Amino acid sequence: MSEVPFHPLAVINLQLEQSRTVLLHPLIDYHEETGFSIGTLIDSVPETAKINLIILADSVFLTDFEATEIPERFPKKARLKKVRWLDIRREWSYAILLLSKELAEKAENIFPSKEEAFQKTLEILKNYWYHSDPRYYTLVTCWIIGTYFHPIFSFYPALNVQGQRETGKSTLLDILSKTCWNPTGRETAIRGADIFRTVEGTKGTYIIDITKFNLNNDDTKDVVDLIEVGTEKGGVVRRINKDTLKPQEFEVYSPKAIATRYELPFTVKCLRILTERAPKEYSQKRAQLPFDPQFKEIINLLVRATVKYWREIVQAYKSIQQTDKLTGRAFNYWAPILAVCKVFNPEGYNELLGLAEEYATSQKASDKLSEVEAALLAVLTEYSQPTTTILLKTLTEKVQNIVPWVQSWHIVKSALQNLRITLRTYETSQGVTYQIDLQKAQEKAKQKGIIQADETEENQDPYFKHCYFCGKPIFTDDWRADEYTENKPTHADCYRRITEQMKKDSTSNYVSSP
Repeated sequence: MSEVPFHPLAVINLQLEQSRTVLLHPLIDYHEETGFSIGTLIDSVPETAKINLIILADSVFLTDFEATEIPERFPKKARLKKVRWLDIRREWSYAILLLSKELAEKAENIFPSKEEAFQKTLEILKNYWYHSDPRYYTLVTCWIIGTYFHPIFSFYPALNVQGQRETGKSTLLDILSKTCWNPTGRETAIRGADIFRTVEGTKGTYIIDITKFNLNNDDTKDVVDLIEVGTEKGGVVRRINKDTLKPQEFEVYSPKAIATRYELPFTVKCLRILTERAPKEYSQKRAQLPFDPQFKEIINLLVRATVKYWREIVQAYKSIQQTDKLTGRAFNYWAPILAVCKVFNPEGYNELLGLAEEYATSQKASDKLSEVEAALLAVLTEYSQPTTTILLKTLTEKVQNIVPWVQSWHIVKSALQNLRITLRTYETSQGVTYQIDLQKAQEKAKQKGIIQADETEENQDPYFKHCYFCGKPIFTDDWRADEYTENKPTHADCYRRITEQMKKDSTSNYVSSP
């Protein structure tokens, strides 16, 4: 065995130093040690095809994004991350180049006021899109501005625009595609790993327009993964590369907006807006949207506002506190929007906080009812005949086996009414009895992904989990998966009970014999 030409300690120290290096995405990023950065690609001269221009903490740098050439004043602990593919829209690149030029020339009065950036964005939104509740204009405006600051936040909610035909869904997506940070166009054809590469390479706002959401379609499942994982900082999707057969990871945290006609399976990761049919004058103005020159002005304002006010956003984000009504996951996803409002529209902060609390309260009630509905459907799929007659008391007991927190029949009755699968209701000596349309229950189960659309047997969709130990369905987020469970989902209660018993057994095996 030949000798290693380096001293082990020197190699270890070099590796440790590299491990402490801050890796910044070439287009947009934030790290506490280096601050906020926003950049673009320089490809006007062949020799500089791989040069990245970056504004980092108010200073302008030109650097090789393969990190072989580092400017003298660039922070020693920072390097630009090597990304497989980079892309930035022309309007956003131009805005960054123009600001960089003015910063390098030390020009004066180059930044907008916070009020100007907010009001201009709000005005163009109100001009083209309608909602009867004015608080939603503030919400969407703050969401748009927040896309420029998203690397600062630990979570950034997807914006779910839901409604029927001709209620302004596409109009709102078009506005987002002309104002948010480095957006895609309205994506209607989703193609597997392409969406992951796009998000990783642009760190931009990914905009999806889906008429029907089918969980049995592989590409649609990729959208689920994208939003389930990509609304939290550090979110990574792993896929097998078909050419190399090796796992490939994609960093997919970025802002996302999705328009659908029906409810999505990941609404807890979204801020949902139910769209409304607009007055006639809005359809007349809609034709001018693609040509409105104000959008370029707004892009310029928001890029500059990002560079100027990111420190205030950092402080505001740290200062946002949970309330009695806004807690947990709902708080995590509303906090970035509230931080933006606190900085750019402080007068509207309390009103937006009120909307957030209303939303969180209704979401909790909806989540619980949805959980019981899913449990009911899981119970009813066990029956094979077209209809069945069953006591409400019996149904409640079966649901309680799956969802232990259910204390009485009231929420089970509400779930039955909401599902609209009952044919008749009887008052009997044993109690309230329902005749249930099981064919309709099967269809509902397919829609919710509880059973596959092309199967009526227990061929479960991957997003409908069963406990590894007890075999019962899992409808809550309180589950575990690790080496004890062979990385299969397990109820948290089952996991604790089994692992505690395993530890006891393990301890007893080491007691020495007399």
